[in-house]
Amino acid sequence: MISAEYVGEVAAQARMVEASRVITNAGRQRPAWQRQTQPPVGASRTDLETAHRVLESLGVSPRELLESPDLPPVPTFAQYVPVVSDAVSPGTRRVYCYVFTGVIVCSGAVSSTSC
Repeated sequence: MISAEYVGEVAAQARMVEASRVITNAGRQRPAWQRQTQPPVGASRTDLETAHRVLESLGVSPRELLESPDLPPVPTFAQYVPVVSDAVSPGTRRVYCYVFTGVIVCSGAVSSTSC
């Protein structure tokens, strides 16, 4: 299991790396292939028509989706990352422990459905 002290150390290291990245990248523009582009917002008319056809073929109405029964809550990253960590081999856990800890530190209270 990952200790709170270890998580704190990794969080401090992550803040230092981010700070150095900001300093070294100040004033420089990334090449076009590295720039993040914004995905289109909303669905197109064709996408909506396709979704309606799929729902119709399943015999489900859009209203039924809104009125669906309560589903079990989706775990947060802090709840699920230890499950993943326990499922991998010791070598993989050793290599990815910083990634696992970083996800917990940066997104621990966030549910995977809100990403």
